[in-house]
Amino acid sequence: MMTYSFEDLMKRPMNGPDGLRSIARQRFRELGQQTTWIQGCDKGDIVDAIIQGAPPMDAPLDDVNTDVNTETNTPGADLAATIAQAIQSHLHIQPDTATVDEETVRAIVKAELAGHVKRVQVTLPDGNTTDVGKQHKQFGALLTVLTSGVPVYLVGPSGSGKTHAAESAAKALGLDFYCQSVSQQTTVSYLVGYMDATGQYVRSLFRDAYEKGGVYLLDEIDAGNPNVLTVLNSAISNNVCAFPDGMIKRHDDFRLIAAANTYGHGADRQYVGRMQLDAACLNRFVTLNWDYDESLEREIAGNTDWTEYVQKIRRAAGELQLRVVISPRASIYGATLLAVGMPQSDVETAVLFAGLDTDTVSKLKERVAA
Repeated sequence: MMTYSFEDLMKRPMNGPDGLRSIARQRFRELGQQTTWIQGCDKGDIVDAIIQGAPPMDAPLDDVNTDVNTETNTPGADLAATIAQAIQSHLHIQPDTATVDEETVRAIVKAELAGHVKRVQVTLPDGNTTDVGKQHKQFGALLTVLTSGVPVYLVGPSGSGKTHAAESAAKALGLDFYCQSVSQQTTVSYLVGYMDATGQYVRSLFRDAYEKGGVYLLDEIDAGNPNVLTVLNSAISNNVCAFPDGMIKRHDDFRLIAAANTYGHGADRQYVGRMQLDAACLNRFVTLNWDYDESLEREIAGNTDWTEYVQKIRRAAGELQLRVVISPRASIYGATLLAVGMPQSDVETAVLFAGLDTDTVSKLKERVAA
């Protein structure tokens, strides 16, 4: 373990590979201690902590910092320790056995998990820190892929937050955000622009992102015409792309995200309008699964009881193999309607059971109640 003098540490910058935060993270990892408090401390506190080998007594431990280049957070171990400590005081110790009240444990775990969705802070190599709020559990993986420059294919059900995550990633990286949705009627000119009747080039959002830099989201890519989408193949694989007005060099900060409900292999029993995409196009992306983050869903909706009911109905619908989508929007919209006084029976009809016959609704409710 390296030693540092007070004078040497005070001369160092806060960020960068030789900065105070990097030194502190390395020091406290070697000591087997948490490092999430480092981002919230000032220079003097970090210097003292490095020298003394202990975090400041008032170090903030609430927020999780995601340093794009230097740190991967693993909150699971800390959560397990927190729950274990919380449960310990509720154990009823008998002479030969330890018994636990099941309902008490459920209540404790529920309370401990309630605030487990952490805010994400991203520190870029230039030292700037951006708070992007509470994010999906896969958000860190998305940022990692984007910083590498590799195109990423987000696949997940409707309402899982793919578009929001893409926009938040652009904010975290300090880049402009561009978004276009495609369909079977989308044309090549929609993506790369076109020459008008006067011979002037009309730009597209894709062209702006490609030439000037930014995060470009091609939303609903599996609803697009696969023949049209192949025009992007060379743009993804090469440093230049052919546009109607000539060859354009790709900007170093161009980042591409495609969002889809399927893996691009064609329609399924729920997403019947999806297309089979060209294999050469799919091969240019890495894939991240973007399923519902139920902890984040509870946090955003703000009504835990209602959200947990929605989640039980969702699982029951999956077990019954129903062709319905019960997304986090049902939790969010339902919580909003309940908050303004709409009866729960009416809310269920409006956001959960719309279009379902009475027998199906009864089966869902019976399965949840069982």
